[in-house]
Amino acid sequence: LASTLYLDPPFGSGGGLSFDIIRTEPSQIGVSDIYAVIYPSQQEKLYEGDNGSEATWPNFATNRGPIQVIASIANSTIYPDDADKVTLTTTHRFRGSSPAKRFYIVDQPVSYCIRGDKLYRYSDYGFFANQTLDEEGENSCAASSDDGCLANYSEAPNKMLIADSIDNTGLTAFDVGNQTLRRNSLVAIEFNFSAAGDSVVLNHDVLTRGVL
Repeated sequence: LASTLYLDPPFGSGGGLSFDIIRTEPSQIGVSDIYAVIYPSQQEKLYEGDNGSEATWPNFATNRGPIQVIASIANSTIYPDDADKVTLTTTHRFRGSSPAKRFYIVDQPVSYCIRGDKLYRYSDYGFFANQTLDEEGENSCAASSDDGCLANYSEAPNKMLIADSIDNTGLTAFDVGNQTLRRNSLVAIEFNFSAAGDSVVLNHDVLTRGVL
C-alpha cells in the first residue's frame, strides 16, 4: 500500500506498541486492516499469521517478527509536520532493522494462479507459511485445519476470473527475481493465449518496489 522510512520502531528487548515513520504519500491515516512490515528477508516469517487460534487470527509472533497488525495511523505528536505515528494492536519487537530504514504498509496476501486454462485472482484467504495449490473444499483442503487453502467462492471479489483460453504447457507463468538492498525485484510474466487454432504469447515484466 505504501513505503517510507521509519524513525524509532521497537527493536530492543520488550518491544513496543507505537513508533513514528516519515509521512507516506499517499497518506495512510485512517485506513484499517493493514500491517506494518520491517525487513521482510525471510518469507516464512512474513507469512506466519496462521499461528494461534482462529479467535486471535491473524496471530503474528509477538517477539522478533517482521510483521504486525496496525491498530491506527495518526499524525505524529513529536513531528506533526513531517511524520505519522503507527500504533500496533499488540506490543511487538521487530525481528531486525532494515539497512536502508525501509518501512512498508501492506495488505493481506493476493495470489494469481492458472487453473486449467483460466487465470484467477484470489484474496481474503489469510496468511499461511505453507500455502497449498488447492481451493477450500478441494482434495480435502480445509481452511479450518490451517492447510492454507485458496479461497473457493462462487462470486467476486475473493475469487475473480482474470483471463481464459490459456495454454501454458512448458511455460513458467510467473518468475519472481531476487531483490537486494539496492535493487528492486522483477516479476516475469508469460502467458500463451490459444483459441480457435491461433496463439498469442504475452511476455511482460512487472517491477516490485521492495528494496530491503
